[in-house]
Amino acid sequence: MQTTLLRFLPLVLLFLFANRLELVAQDSPNFILFLTDDQGWSGTSLEMDPNRPASNSDFYLMPRLEQLAQRGMTFSQAYAPAAKCSPTRCSILTGQSTARNQFTYTDNSIASGTRVVEGITIRDIPTSDVTIAEWLKQQNLSYTTAHYGKWHINSGGPSAHGFDRGDGETSNSVGDQGGVSQADPKRIFSLTDSADVFMTEAVQQGRPFYLQLSHYAPHTPVEGRPSSLTEWANTSLHPPGQKHSNAEYGAMVSDLDNGLGLLLDRIEALGIADNTYIIYLSDNGAPGNNRPLRQGKNSCYEGGVRVPMVVAGPSVQEGVYNSTPVIGYDIFPTIIDLVAGNMNDAPADLDGVSLQPTLVNAALPSLDRGEQEIIFHSPHFNTSGQVGPQSAIVDGNYKFVVNYEEQELALYNLETDLGEEIDLTGQLPDKAQELCLRLRDYLKEVGANRVSLNAGHPDFSGTEPDVDADGLPDAWEFEELLTDRYGAADDPDGDGINNEAEWMNGSDPYRAGTTTVSGNEIESENIAAYLSPQPFGDVLNVKIESSFQQENLSIALYNVAGQKILEEQTAGTSLITLSTAGISPGYYFLKLTALKSMKTQVLAVIRQ
Repeated sequence: MQTTLLRFLPLVLLFLFANRLELVAQDSPNFILFLTDDQGWSGTSLEMDPNRPASNSDFYLMPRLEQLAQRGMTFSQAYAPAAKCSPTRCSILTGQSTARNQFTYTDNSIASGTRVVEGITIRDIPTSDVTIAEWLKQQNLSYTTAHYGKWHINSGGPSAHGFDRGDGETSNSVGDQGGVSQADPKRIFSLTDSADVFMTEAVQQGRPFYLQLSHYAPHTPVEGRPSSLTEWANTSLHPPGQKHSNAEYGAMVSDLDNGLGLLLDRIEALGIADNTYIIYLSDNGAPGNNRPLRQGKNSCYEGGVRVPMVVAGPSVQEGVYNSTPVIGYDIFPTIIDLVAGNMNDAPADLDGVSLQPTLVNAALPSLDRGEQEIIFHSPHFNTSGQVGPQSAIVDGNYKFVVNYEEQELALYNLETDLGEEIDLTGQLPDKAQELCLRLRDYLKEVGANRVSLNAGHPDFSGTEPDVDADGLPDAWEFEELLTDRYGAADDPDGDGINNEAEWMNGSDPYRAGTTTVSGNEIESENIAAYLSPQPFGDVLNVKIESSFQQENLSIALYNVAGQKILEEQTAGTSLITLSTAGISPGYYFLKLTALKSMKTQVLAVIRQ
């Protein structure tokens, strides 16, 4: 008898373990991302901000989206990670900003005749990056995953990035069926059918799931069901609005809303509404009228990146508005937090933060983002050339925007100036400086792809690396100053050291005091030296401080072109006098090299 029990013990344990896994899986939440294409912030009937009457459409109707908002949370200041579809899709799946992963646009077509040359974008989601689907499948919680609809980020399609089900490497063309009137416009209803089958099987198997429905609608060209087109052509039923009036587009939006409704109905029928998070989001702003926002698709102004977003699900506050600024790459860390209860197993280099605290309490004064910035980076021109390369950062109601072609840096208060018309840099210089530095430092930290200067442009007479012939390397200007608006003699931080000296010294042109100049003493953490006189004349005395008095040093003087003018060596002395007679007035750089430790320091000096 005992032998018989021992024989069957492994099977009993396996049965109990399998049941435990099923219970764990059933307790894990489901996630559905309903991602629309080119849908603007004010392009639905859902009012995105109750304090702004113009924050919804006066024509297009989405009653099922409004119902979703009633049982969930509407984010008034939600952003797509990019003003273009593919970068947003990659960013959402990886939880990284476009600047970090360098997927910043849909093509590498370079505009002609412009001052700046566009940066180069990758066009494939990196296989080295962990996606939401891959992370979920690593958790041993029996998650099943599916991606239906527009993929548009190459690299093998959904199946190569953690998805069990999918439509392959799809793009816009799959959703465009060659005519306005379609039985399945933009494949809205076939995508819904696929979602229905997938969810049903997951429920039958007792498995939690992640489902991404990446709709082709309402991207143009317009498609609609015959019945919808007929209904929306009737102006007595749908009188044209002042802002929106395209009846065929209205029919497509209505069909999209019907698709959402069918999905919500199926969730209820399956009995999983209480354990399923639904996220509604657009991939970028609309290409058309986004009033009251500035510009639209392709632009880092609000019209290109502020989008409708609704979240519903377990313990999410119902029927409330949330004014917290959030962005699409917050979705990945939010899912991690909701599944694991912490961020301990999160992939490295996530740029988003978990929205869990604000989902359960929209009244939180603010969401602690720490160093996780809301960043937009698009170093590209759109096809018409009307939108140029831009970067931007959002901090609460403040937004700082860089326009590289126009050499423009601007600060806006989105609370009082949603249309981004009034530059507050002059009125709020400290805030502008803060956001400028945070944006710049972030782009430097992640190695963002950059614009460069067009050597063939009539404004420029130089050659690389200094195309604008202003005495500064162009790459340094875009990395440190963000634009080429300043020249070598300018001193943006007002610390008495001009840009030319900051460049040679390796110091910060936007932060006063990063190279300390106090009287005639210039110090560094490696080598300290006292220079006199400063500015110098026919002689320049260099007094060596600290432990480097006992080490042989090479002291060389360079002009701004990098040519060595003279060089001397110390032999364990604390003072050396350089004969500088005959040297022309101007800026020079003194390079000190410790010949034993090979530590160096470059100091700015002036010949009077």
